[in-house]
Amino acid sequence: MLTLVVLSALSISVAAIVELTTSNEKAFGRDQQSNRALYVAEAGLNEGVSNVAVKDFADTRPDGAQPGGNLSGLVPLDGLQATWTAKKTFRSGNVPSKWVVTATATSKTGVTRQLRSVLTAGTPGALTYAVYFSGDYDANGTNAKILNLDPNNRISVYIGGTFDPSGGASIGIPTDKVLSAVIRGGCPDAAHLCSSSTNVYADNCAPTCPTGTTVVTKPVIYPDELYNQVNWANLVGTNCTASGKPRFDPIAAGRSLTLPGNVSSYIIGANYDCTENDVNGNYLGRMSYVSSTKTLTVNGAVFVDGSIDATQDLNIRGTGTMYVNGNVMGGQNKRWSDGGTAMVTLAVVNQGGSPTSVAFDAGNGEYDVSVYAVGGVVISGNGEIHGRITADDGAINGNPAAFVPSTVTTGLPTQWSYGAGAWSQLK
Repeated sequence: MLTLVVLSALSISVAAIVELTTSNEKAFGRDQQSNRALYVAEAGLNEGVSNVAVKDFADTRPDGAQPGGNLSGLVPLDGLQATWTAKKTFRSGNVPSKWVVTATATSKTGVTRQLRSVLTAGTPGALTYAVYFSGDYDANGTNAKILNLDPNNRISVYIGGTFDPSGGASIGIPTDKVLSAVIRGGCPDAAHLCSSSTNVYADNCAPTCPTGTTVVTKPVIYPDELYNQVNWANLVGTNCTASGKPRFDPIAAGRSLTLPGNVSSYIIGANYDCTENDVNGNYLGRMSYVSSTKTLTVNGAVFVDGSIDATQDLNIRGTGTMYVNGNVMGGQNKRWSDGGTAMVTLAVVNQGGSPTSVAFDAGNGEYDVSVYAVGGVVISGNGEIHGRITADDGAINGNPAAFVPSTVTTGLPTQWSYGAGAWSQLK
């Protein structure tokens, strides 16, 4: 009898152990499936976020209630597949644009994981500086200077490389210092430090300027994305074709992939008023020219597939950005006047050029615009640029010549970033 009881108890224990082991294996399997679905959903979310950063780099896509304000895609991974969607809420007043990105993945056993991120439009770190060069800045001339446009609203300067002044060139002046200067590569003194002794006059350069502990990267633009958004077959407005081609894309079908030719006669010549929409009819940008007053008006984001010869007097108005696929060459003592503070930005793509080539050459002209350049920005003679400067490097070779930046930040590339509580797991 005792033997029977012992055997019965042993059988029950063994059965319990087997049941517990089986239960643990099932739970472990569910955990594995849950983890697989989670990391595949994360891959989908990352893909969606990357697409937003590239496809809407200029914050030109419309609200999600309109065609073009939604993006979607698939990400196959580890035998599973994530689906992601992104929907935009377009900016309104002082409220910036936002994208809500959602990604979902389901395991083969039916475990579903869903993630969401909210991205908000903001200003990239480089664009908080009124003058930003990722590389070197060379200046030669008694009045070759970077100056405050408004003494009551002083500017900040960032130079990722070296500042090499000669002939009295300076950043700021003793009686009107700039607010701050970060010069990572230093100046040509014995210790490679920048200060008033190397003609850098800034509030934070006492006794020497900081070199900065973090590299501030230049924001990237994606000209193909903007070019491909435009419905080139239907520029809307008055006199929007020239020689049978779209006025803003007159050279060849498709975006030029080498440095394009001069299209100034199409942009600054006959009267026109043309709007670029996307293929769904959503507004991207508008540009017009009135020859009697020599007034060029730019609003929104306008793509021009060509280079610009800026050697003519011009009144420039608006609050938009002209994306110039080629380069901009100025001079001949001409002026592009905005009648006040620079509000239009020229984003110079410098297609076919390199970061070491000149994208915007002001020569001895004066230009009341902000400039974003893929490549260098140069002034010579008595030239000036009155606007924000974002470029790979810069140079002044003249007396007098100056960068006189404003603090206006319209029309520049957007940074999509996460805020507090911007990431969540829905399932």
